[in-house]
Amino acid sequence: MTDCTKSFEHFLLWERASRDSLDVKRIYIDMAGDLVSGVVLSQIVYWHLPSREEKSRLQVEKEGELWLAKGRADWWEECRISPKQADRALDVLKGKGLIEVKLFKFGAAPTKHIRLIHENFLRAWEEQLLSRGNGTPPEGNGGPDFYQRSKSISPKGENPISTEGENRTSQKGKMDFPETGRSLTETTPEITTAAANGGKLGVGPRDSGPDSAAACLVDELCSHGVSTAVARKLASKKPDTCRRYLDYLPFAEIKTSKGAWLSNAIRDEYGPPAGYEKARTRAEGEERAKSETERQNAQRRHEISIRREKREKLRAEYRQMEKSHGEAFTAFNRYVENERAKASRIVVHLSEGRREEYLQAFDEPERRLELFEGWVKERGGIPFEGERSLPSG
Repeated sequence: MTDCTKSFEHFLLWERASRDSLDVKRIYIDMAGDLVSGVVLSQIVYWHLPSREEKSRLQVEKEGELWLAKGRADWWEECRISPKQADRALDVLKGKGLIEVKLFKFGAAPTKHIRLIHENFLRAWEEQLLSRGNGTPPEGNGGPDFYQRSKSISPKGENPISTEGENRTSQKGKMDFPETGRSLTETTPEITTAAANGGKLGVGPRDSGPDSAAACLVDELCSHGVSTAVARKLASKKPDTCRRYLDYLPFAEIKTSKGAWLSNAIRDEYGPPAGYEKARTRAEGEERAKSETERQNAQRRHEISIRREKREKLRAEYRQMEKSHGEAFTAFNRYVENERAKASRIVVHLSEGRREEYLQAFDEPERRLELFEGWVKERGGIPFEGERSLPSG
C-alpha cells in the first residue's frame, strides 16, 4: 500500500469522524434570501433554542429581553463568516424584520446584541413551509423542532480521530455549532464563555457551579491558543485576572499570538491596552448619554401628561360654563371680543383674506379653549356669584 493510499484512507477516516462541520437547514437560507445570511440566521436560531435540559442559552438581559451578544470577529470563529459579511447579513435579516439588533455595553466594550423577533420569524417560517407544499406547520410548540442530538460513528461512542476544539456532530438537518470564543449566552457576570463538555468544546450548556465556571474559563483560554496545562493553572490561580485579560484581548497589540499574549499578560498582569480604555470611556459616555436621554424623555412624557390632564379639566370647566350660559359665559364672550379687537389692530398689515381667516379663528373650539385658559388665569380662578368655582392656572 502506497503512502498516498494510506494518506487517503486516513483522510476518509477523518472525514467520517470529524465533527468540524456546520449543519444548516435550507429553509433558513430561503427565509434569509442568500447563503451567508441563512447561515447567520441559523446560528442566531441555535442560540435562541432551549438546551436539552430545557434551559435558555441566552443569559444577557437588556430592556426586558434576552439577547445574543456577539462581536464581529466571533462570526469567523464560529462559522467562517467575515466581519464584513456578518454586518451585511445582520442588515439583511434586520431589513426582513426577522431580528432586532441593538448596541449595548458587553464587558467593557460596546457590542452588537441580537434577538429574534419571534412573531415575524415564525410567520416567515410558516410561509416557507407552505410554499414548499409541506402542508400545515407541525402542532405542539408552535415552531420548528430545534432540539440538538449528538451521534458518534464509533461503536463505543468515541470519536476515533478527535481534535481538541472540534464540534459535536449532529443529526441530519440539525444545526450544531461550536460555542467558541466569547460568545455570548452562557455567562458569568457580563462575560460569556464556551460551553464545556468533558474538557472539550461542544454544544450545549453545562450545569452551573464553580467547577463548571472553571472549566468554561479553561475552554475559553484554550480557544485563543493557550495550552491546556497553562490554561488550567492560570484559571485555578487567577480566575478573575483571566477574565479581565479576556476582556482586554480584542484591544491588545498582538506581536506573536493570542495565546502567548494571554499567557504572559495574565502571568505578569499587564496594564489595560489603550484601545480598551478608549472603548470603555466611550461606552460609559454612551451609557450616560442614553440614561440622560431616557431621563429627559421620561420628564417630557410626565410634563405632557400633566398638561393633557390640565387641558381636559379646563375643557370640562369650559363646557360646564358654556352649558350654564350664566354670568361667567357672558363675561368670557366679552373677553373674546376684546381679544379679537386687539388682534384686528395687530394684523392690519396682512391681506384681507389672511386677516379675515385669522380673526375667524377666534370662533374655533380650540382657540376659544386657549382664550378661556388665559381668561381664567387672568382672574385667578375667582368664580362669579352663583356659579361653580373655575380652576386656577
